[in-house]
Amino acid sequence: MVNNYSKMFGVSVRMQGTSAYTNGKTITIPRLDINNPAKARLAYGYLAHESAHVRYTDFKLIKQEFIKEDLLRFSLFNILEDSRIEALISREYIGVYENLSLLNDYYEHDWISFCQNVSKINVLNVILSFIQSYSQVHCQHFFTSRARAVKLYTHLKNRMKERLLKRIAKLTKKCSKAKSSKEVLYFVDEIYEILASDENDFKNEKLKFMSEQKLNDELQRKERATRNKLGRIEFETDEIISEKEKISSQQKVILYSSLLIISFGL
Repeated sequence: MVNNYSKMFGVSVRMQGTSAYTNGKTITIPRLDINNPAKARLAYGYLAHESAHVRYTDFKLIKQEFIKEDLLRFSLFNILEDSRIEALISREYIGVYENLSLLNDYYEHDWISFCQNVSKINVLNVILSFIQSYSQVHCQHFFTSRARAVKLYTHLKNRMKERLLKRIAKLTKKCSKAKSSKEVLYFVDEIYEILASDENDFKNEKLKFMSEQKLNDELQRKERATRNKLGRIEFETDEIISEKEKISSQQKVILYSSLLIISFGL
């Protein structure tokens, strides 16, 4: 499976850790038991998603300072670009859509936890989750995404001006027609301006958002550093397992949307 994707897209593929990411040259997906049919399909979903980035995403664009140094702008781009590239690869390769849909539904328990605490969650993270779900409605057409988008829209009406929320929804829908990463960035900038406008007064929320994202990034760096030290050793001591569980529990605090399920390995 790994070798097939490696040859097809001209990249190296690794299975290690608990997260999926790519820098355009190497794809890393979580270590899964591919002898288990359900886990094998999840692995195919991760591979398809990251391979889609390799095939369709303009990595030179997203390495520009004004994008990668602004976590909110980068998160917006990540979400909207994810939807675009998943829709493209689903049309190009038979069977990919079903695996991506399964991967999306696999995080249902995170979604339930998110909903239970949504009133306490940073409004920017809730907006990002709405954009993610609403984008999936119009790009990937995932069955569960419509109900999620409706639920989040209903909640957000009480936390921001509805006319601005409607503008965000309209731009998100229009972005589903984007033909390139550059076009996606145009819609990102439009949405970013709405979130940064004086009408929203999200300054404190943005500071909290940045702090949460930095914490999440730091946890991921620690996890990857641990994997590198282990190298190719296949066994795990109780101490390593305990550390991984600690990292995992901390990551869950960062919220459903800020995890974003899949992220670029930049």
